[in-house]
Amino acid sequence: MNIKFTLMRFVPEEFYPKPAKNVLPEWYKDTENYMGNVKQPNIGQGTTKTIKQCMPVFDSLTSGYIIPLPCDIWVDNPVREDGTHKPLFSWANFDLIEYHSQKQAEFHPMNNGLDIPKIMSPWSIRTPKGYSCIFQQPFNRESPITILPGIVDTDHSFHLC
Repeated sequence: MNIKFTLMRFVPEEFYPKPAKNVLPEWYKDTENYMGNVKQPNIGQGTTKTIKQCMPVFDSLTSGYIIPLPCDIWVDNPVREDGTHKPLFSWANFDLIEYHSQKQAEFHPMNNGLDIPKIMSPWSIRTPKGYSCIFQQPFNRESPITILPGIVDTDHSFHLC
């Protein structure tokens, strides 16, 4: 399938989209194929295979593209005068974060009464007619933040929300 990434604002080349199969997480690379590195039946447990032999996990790690953040995001959770917390986000000058008003997603499970941050991609993505892209946190990878997933009709919409 032909997927076209068009850069809409500058980011260094090291942060360009990469096929997920080319950026496997270290935990996966370090995992042996078999427990104790011995391939044999395991009485009562079926096999000595590890998670590295599980095709659904492998497919989740190698499918799609990873779009790296072009900078670090610093998150603080200070106490406000009224005793509540309001996360503060800061980042380098990449126009990286905008917000959905908490009123836009009043009943969404991530709504904690605060505006919901959204990471703005510097990329416009075009796919063939009939194809869309799902944007979500990469599967089976550690992250200190949770991303609000969404699907974009990239076959006719050349701009992300």
